[in-house]
Amino acid sequence: MAHCLLIAGLVGALGASGLAPEGDLQLMQTWSSGQPPRSLARDGPRSVRPAVYPPSFPIDLRDEADPRAATTTIVIFSVGEFAVGSGPFAGATVCTRPTADPDPRTKRPWKLLLESDATDAELKVISAEFTNGLQTYPDKGQVPLVFGNMTEDGLRALLNRYPGRVKSVQEDEFVKMVDDPEPNDGQSERRTYPWGIQYVQADAVRGRGVGVSVYVLDTGIRITHNEFGGRAFAGVDLTTPETYPGTLTTCSPTSTTCANDVHGHGSHCAGTVGSSSYGVADGATIWSMKVLNNAGSGWTTWMVMAEQWILASGNRPAVVSSSIQVGPNWNDAPWLASTDALVADGVTVVVAAGNSNQDACTWIR
Repeated sequence: MAHCLLIAGLVGALGASGLAPEGDLQLMQTWSSGQPPRSLARDGPRSVRPAVYPPSFPIDLRDEADPRAATTTIVIFSVGEFAVGSGPFAGATVCTRPTADPDPRTKRPWKLLLESDATDAELKVISAEFTNGLQTYPDKGQVPLVFGNMTEDGLRALLNRYPGRVKSVQEDEFVKMVDDPEPNDGQSERRTYPWGIQYVQADAVRGRGVGVSVYVLDTGIRITHNEFGGRAFAGVDLTTPETYPGTLTTCSPTSTTCANDVHGHGSHCAGTVGSSSYGVADGATIWSMKVLNNAGSGWTTWMVMAEQWILASGNRPAVVSSSIQVGPNWNDAPWLASTDALVADGVTVVVAAGNSNQDACTWIR
């Protein structure tokens, strides 16, 4: 079982209850891509430069028919590995997977980030060009995003039909984002609070987080567990069907099947947040946002769609807990824009710093 650093557990106390020292609160802040990494300044620069992929990598998204097209940056990525090239592609930044089917006729999963002035109507037109196309609703305050399946050739043609309207394109991937639970012999019994609980003094002051909604983006939550004391509810479920880009189902809050946790990781993290015995914020309301299937896998688009639902429809004050891992140096402009929008709206967003017993600085982009 991956150990949640955590994230939302510390969130309930740090972000909502003010239990941590000022310096640690600064370390927990989420900074947008345009801000300096002030929380890391004490140890010097932490920027991680992408590794250059071999230039012979077989992908060419240039539009030979229109040499006047705007120049763009093409980023070819894999987990922990990036390549940067350039070519005319209607001004959008395009990221694609090296492991993708090289056949340009194969439909692949894409998520598009549009310019900030895009409207619901514009997104509706663009999303209709995709197979299973979905859109967000910027007129309601959401980030302008489109998701769907399309061939590489089709994507190139679409971007050239809407020059300057699409900022970034990210190819998605169905990824395992949490470890499977470790066997438990049932013999262990905790008799003292973990050091993290003691550090934020949650062992001495219980009942923190009342009135705060914590949205746990994970494998779901078993809301009937007695440790949640009736404070856990079903939020949304994006895991059925598993085909891209998926469907967002808004659950009945008391449903025991919608957004339910079969894997265990989501309930584990939710317990760190707000379980009655050992949770950091044991007075908080916890919402199950099922963005990973019962095997701990999912599309990154599911994370983005859940965030956008919280942005437009979630309660306030709110905390978003995302204790998952995709890979070191994972660049994803649409996902980053989605998270930045939550932070700008006053939502505390906390994520795992790798969750792999590695230098967390290599996971920061």
